[in-house]
Amino acid sequence: MLRGIFYAEFDNTVGPKITFQAPDGYLSPQSFEQISGYVITGPKLSHEVVTLNACGKRIVCYPIRIENSKYYRNALIFNIGFVFDPETPTNNYILTLCKLASTIETLEHEVEFLSTAKTKAMLKCVFPTILSKLNSPPYECQLRIHPTNALSLKVCPEIGGVIPDVKAHQVPIQVVDIQTHVNSLWDLTLQQVIPFIDGSRYVRRIAEDAQVDVKLVIQSLRQLLYYGYIKMLDIFQFSNLYTSTPALRKLQTNAGLQAQCVHYVSNGTVRKAPDDDDAAAAAAKEDTARILGKVDGDDDAKDNWRVDEHGDDDLKKRRRDGGSKKQQKEQKQQVASSGVLSPYGNIKYEEREVLLSSSNVITPTISGIFRLYARLHQGEPIGKFCKEYNPFASGVVSNMPTFEV
Repeated sequence: MLRGIFYAEFDNTVGPKITFQAPDGYLSPQSFEQISGYVITGPKLSHEVVTLNACGKRIVCYPIRIENSKYYRNALIFNIGFVFDPETPTNNYILTLCKLASTIETLEHEVEFLSTAKTKAMLKCVFPTILSKLNSPPYECQLRIHPTNALSLKVCPEIGGVIPDVKAHQVPIQVVDIQTHVNSLWDLTLQQVIPFIDGSRYVRRIAEDAQVDVKLVIQSLRQLLYYGYIKMLDIFQFSNLYTSTPALRKLQTNAGLQAQCVHYVSNGTVRKAPDDDDAAAAAAKEDTARILGKVDGDDDAKDNWRVDEHGDDDLKKRRRDGGSKKQQKEQKQQVASSGVLSPYGNIKYEEREVLLSSSNVITPTISGIFRLYARLHQGEPIGKFCKEYNPFASGVVSNMPTFEV
């Protein structure tokens, strides 16, 4: 967390001093006296980031020296600094600090912002606003500090590690809606590539469809991967083997994970299903118990699925309560003849409505998706799974097995 901001300069009468800071008095005169030699520096450290651990604080500053004969002593020497707690990581603040200091330097060159007492005094009002904005989500600040200049600052989250490699045969999967983050300042190649990241195209295919060199596509995807917008997976083949992990338990109670899962397995093309959240949670809880062996399992897993043999009707209600063996046999024959298995929860627990649009776009529910994951068996090709349960007819796309449960 950013604790303070200060503007220090070399005063021709008193020497190095802090002129403005927020909060007022955060750095005492005694503390500044101990570090002034590293804040107001010689020409060799001009335009270099200087980090100090002193006075129980971590101080990151950016000294600037503007040489010109119009200034007293032929130079204007000043510094903008950020103050943190001693153990605070500061790497993600460095670019923000450099931009703030460089903007003020540019204003001095253009309109003598620091040489004029009236305009320089505006920093006293600006610093508290910057401090407040950069400490509050979304950690960005936009304000006008001069009639002809605006200031835009943002603290990006710190991301460790190196940029991972991307292979031409891999498939990028969006983990957030990238289109909501794109703006005109993004790289043009990146903007050209993003519309083709649909969860099914592999890297070389994206390059061909976007008419962009594959090397440039790889560079763009590496940036998206580094900042957490996408994940890279091997190309989907029906011979691939997938199985559920113990993380499937989290899907039972974590509402945030459930929402992510529905968005992910439907590739984002979903509407809110006409489903009761409490009933879905109860069904998912009982499903978890059955899958983990805490209650008796069903003889035939398909008996827990709703089947809509009409498909185009707007609204259907159906309840299957088990019954005699003859009834169960008829139900199985109905499943076989329909070929459409719809993951809309277990109607054995709760009667639910299936809403189909005129274009037959189906919204999967978390209860139904949970059942699909439960039927992923180790050593069984995904092609056999799809042939048996046909998840695609229920609004679930092929990246369903790659969601991390």
